[in-house]
Amino acid sequence: MNLSREAQQFLWYSYFTVSYDELAKDHEAALLLCAQRAYLDMNRTLTFDSDKEDHKGFRNSVCGEIIGGIRTKLLSCDQSAFDSNHSQLCNHIIKFVKDKNILIPRKGNHESFHYGQAQKWLNMTLKYMLIMGFWPDELKPIEAVIHIPVDNFIMKAASNMGVMLPRTNGTYGKYSASSKLWSKWSEEEYIRFQTHLRESIKQVSPHESPIEWECHAWIEAHKDEIYNREE
Repeated sequence: MNLSREAQQFLWYSYFTVSYDELAKDHEAALLLCAQRAYLDMNRTLTFDSDKEDHKGFRNSVCGEIIGGIRTKLLSCDQSAFDSNHSQLCNHIIKFVKDKNILIPRKGNHESFHYGQAQKWLNMTLKYMLIMGFWPDELKPIEAVIHIPVDNFIMKAASNMGVMLPRTNGTYGKYSASSKLWSKWSEEEYIRFQTHLRESIKQVSPHESPIEWECHAWIEAHKDEIYNREE
């Protein structure tokens, strides 16, 4: 894709709201922006206590925990330890969020923050780090095992490859109206999904890492959604 520098700058600013040149000089600010942008990918699934609506303070404090955890648990580990460290970090994020005592459960829920929400915030932060490209040496050792952020589009793409999804009644099956919302997934459901999806990707595209597969699979699933909506 041969884009002019001006076009690249426009696309970058349109998505991240900060110029490439500005972030290239301040990787700390870039890392924080990755976590903040990832928050926007899952914050609609949160319900704040109306008496404690410090959304910005909440977002920034959790972003700090995610960034610190990525540095100490993920960027410093080898591939064999990544899954275990990822799980530890997700559970730390859940505890930290609950200790903030600013969220309340949605109707019908017992918990105010689930594993599915933690994975989305963490995994999208890592994906934005890859997209920005400021940390090639740090990310290269774990790039092959970085988890796929789970959302509806990836659930559909995975289901089309035969990966069974958790349902609201506790069973598993193809993507449908009875599929459990990703934001409510438990740790067990999430790990099962990532494991089975990795195996499926190896079979159909053995030269791609899961996160490489995710980039084009997400786009195709999104295009299908728009096409079906317009029919």
